[in-house]
Amino acid sequence: MSSKSAVITTRIHKGTQADALVDTGCDLYALIDHDLARKLRLPIVDRSERLLGSFSDSTGATKATGVVVFNLELCGYDEKIFAYSVRGLGDDLFLGKPWMERNRILYDAAAQCIRHRRGGVDLRLKGEEEPERVRQIRAAQLLPGAPFATLYKRAQQRTEGYEVRAISLADIQKALTKKTKKADLKALLPPAILAEFHKLFQPDEATNLPPHRPGVDHKIPIKQDSSGNETVLPWGPLYSMSREELLVLRKTLRDLLDKGFIRASSSEASALVLFVRKPGGGIRFCVDYRALNELTKRDRYPLPLIQETLRTVSAAKWFTKLDVVAAFHKIRIAEGEEHKTAFRTRYRLFEWLVMPFGLTGAPATFQRYINGVLREYLDDFATAYIDDVLIYSNGSRQDHEAKVKLVLQKLAAAGLRLDPYKCAFSVKTVKYLGFIITAGVGISCDPEKLKAIKEWAAPKTIKGVRSFLGFANYYRVFIPAYSEIAGPLIALTKKGVLFC
Repeated sequence: MSSKSAVITTRIHKGTQADALVDTGCDLYALIDHDLARKLRLPIVDRSERLLGSFSDSTGATKATGVVVFNLELCGYDEKIFAYSVRGLGDDLFLGKPWMERNRILYDAAAQCIRHRRGGVDLRLKGEEEPERVRQIRAAQLLPGAPFATLYKRAQQRTEGYEVRAISLADIQKALTKKTKKADLKALLPPAILAEFHKLFQPDEATNLPPHRPGVDHKIPIKQDSSGNETVLPWGPLYSMSREELLVLRKTLRDLLDKGFIRASSSEASALVLFVRKPGGGIRFCVDYRALNELTKRDRYPLPLIQETLRTVSAAKWFTKLDVVAAFHKIRIAEGEEHKTAFRTRYRLFEWLVMPFGLTGAPATFQRYINGVLREYLDDFATAYIDDVLIYSNGSRQDHEAKVKLVLQKLAAAGLRLDPYKCAFSVKTVKYLGFIITAGVGISCDPEKLKAIKEWAAPKTIKGVRSFLGFANYYRVFIPAYSEIAGPLIALTKKGVLFC
C-alpha cells in the first residue's frame, strides 16, 4: 500500500517549534533528528544503538542512536513521546502510522490537511498558502471542547466569509510567560554580579531536586488521639473539572514529575486539588491541606516582626533586594513523611518529595533554613522574611556591593536560586514587604496597596469586613487613631451582632 505523508508544525520540549513529517508508511511510532535531540538536551532513556530497517517508502536501512523522551503539543493536547534518535533524519520529527492510529489522525488529500479527530481540528500542511488575515475579531469566548467542535463544524458550512479559530488556554499562558534569556540578564543585573553569579539567576537551576539534609528536611508531626495514637490522616473526594482546569492539571503534573518533585503514591491520605484565579488572568494549581493542617502539631519557629525589621533598615543609604525562586521546593520532605502530603487527581494519587505550598509548618521550616544560611550577616547588613532577602548598608556603594557578594555566595552555596525580575541592586529606594523604603526619607506605604484599600467595595458580610480590616491593619501605624476609626467595623465582627 502506498504511503501518504505531510509536514505539519508542532511544539515540543519547552515550546520549541518543530516540523513533523506525518507518514502512513512509517511503522514506527516516532523518530527525532539526532542533532535536534542533542541541542534540546532531551532526556535519554536508552543509549543502545539498533538497526531500524526501512521505516518509510523513501528511506533505506537506518540506525538509531538511542531513545529519547519529550512532550509533543498539538491541537491543545500534550503527549509524552518516546522516539528513536536518528542522524540525518531530514525533518525534525517523523510521526508514523502507530502515532496516527493512537491519536485518530486522518490524512485528507483532497482538502490538503491533516484531521486531528481528538481535537476536532484540521491542521494546514506546512508550505500551503497562508489563509487571508482576519481583519476584525467579531467575538471571543471561552468554550468547552464539545461546544467548540459543534460551532467549528457549523462555521465550515457557512459562506459569510468569516472564520472560527481556536487557541488553548495553555498556549495563551505560555505566550504571556516571561522567559529569562541571557540578553535579559544583561539588562537586569550589574555586570560584576552577572559575571560571577550568573548560575544563581538561571531558572533551570531552580528545578533540580534538592538532597535530604538532617535538620532541614520538613517534618509533619501529627497530633495524637485520646488513645495516644496518631490521628487518622484525612482524605477527600474528587470533583469534576472544566477543560481549562484539566489542561492546567496535566501540564502541572507533567512539570512536577519531570522535575522529580512528586511521585506516585499509595497513601491512605488524600488532599483535594483546587484552582485559584490569578489576578492577571489564568488559574493556579493548588492543593488544599486545611484538613491535614488541623491535625498537624504547630511549629512555633518565629517569623521576623515586620515593624522591627523596618525600623532596623530605615536608616540605611543603600539597598539590594533578592527574591528566592520556588523557595519551598528547595526543602525536601523528610524520609517517611512523604505519604502525608498525598493529593488525589483523576489520573492517580501523588505525593510530594519537596515541601509544597499550603502546609502549616512550611513558612517556619524555610525561615529556619534561610536564617541558618545567612546567620553571620543577620541584623548586621542582611535580613530575610521567608524568601524575601534585603541587604542594607550605610557606607559607600563599593562597600555595599561587597556585602551583596557575601550574601550571594551564601545563597549559591545553599543551592538557592534568584528571580532576576524581582531583584534590585544598589538602589536608594526599594519596595520590601509591602512598604517603600527610601534612603534619607524613611518608610512609606505602597501606593498600589493604598489604591486597593481606597477602591475596596463596601463589605456585605462579616467575612468581607474581616478581610478588609486584615488588609487595612497592615498600615495601621500610618493612620492616627486607627482603633477609633476602625471601631464600628470591628464591632460588626463580634459574635451575636446583627450585620445589616
